[in-house]
Amino acid sequence: MPGQDEEMRGGVAVTTLIAGTAVAPFAVYHFHRMTHFGLVANMIAALLVSLLIMPMALLTLIAMPFGLETWPLLAMGFGIGLMVDTAEWVATLPGAVSILPRISGTGLALMVLGGLWLCLWQTRMRVLGLVIIAMGLVIAPASHRPDVLIEREGDIAALRSANGNLVFPPATAASYSADNWLLADGDDRDVKAASTDGVFHCDPLGCIGTVKGKTVALVRHPGALEEDCRIADILIAPFTVSKKCRAARVIVDRRMLKSQGAHALFIEGLSIRTETVAQSRRRRPWAHGTTSQPSR
Repeated sequence: MPGQDEEMRGGVAVTTLIAGTAVAPFAVYHFHRMTHFGLVANMIAALLVSLLIMPMALLTLIAMPFGLETWPLLAMGFGIGLMVDTAEWVATLPGAVSILPRISGTGLALMVLGGLWLCLWQTRMRVLGLVIIAMGLVIAPASHRPDVLIEREGDIAALRSANGNLVFPPATAASYSADNWLLADGDDRDVKAASTDGVFHCDPLGCIGTVKGKTVALVRHPGALEEDCRIADILIAPFTVSKKCRAARVIVDRRMLKSQGAHALFIEGLSIRTETVAQSRRRRPWAHGTTSQPSR
């Protein structure tokens, strides 16, 4: 009946809206993306599932003992293909996806706690859930963004430019790490576009860049060590640096990367603070021990 159909569509829309709102903080936290037209895609997908995919799945089970399941399976596959095409079409619509910078774990926890409070309480106290969610939204943006990022192999590094964007050395190839650095920064550019700022000055032996008054040397070949050790405050090398560098206050070489993983450097006034993947893992409840890299 028309009234029942409208009620069903309304129920699907409300359910989709609630589910999308509930998972949005997790999507932003893990993937740094927020979709805006999920309701449209889910409404079309629900229609295809109800009218084509599930009826054909049931017909397949009925026809299977008689060896006649081919045609229902083809129809079911056609419906699944339409559902995938719908998702791809919605994803290509203008403004379908927003890239958002990483949010803090504390902000995410408050948003989840507020949502649970809102759902579980049955009295007027449930309104406090909205206050908790608002607190999570306020503190969600990460307070500090790294000034230097170094990939775990030492071949890729990025600096934060004066305008606040991450910049890569020229001719840097796209990679999982570089792409995710940009996403976590809320930057929708690709690696190629982020490599044309002119912050780095490169030659065949390496690159030199500057961030917050500190000179960063990305050494490609040991032949550049002697010169870079005299001028660099931060020295990055994909091989082990055995010689002492008097000028370098921070040296991130193959030995450090192998033991500590990818590095993030924060320039805070006169000091340079280092955070590594190994340190982050040890802060988790199921990991043993904890270490911290002192500011220099």
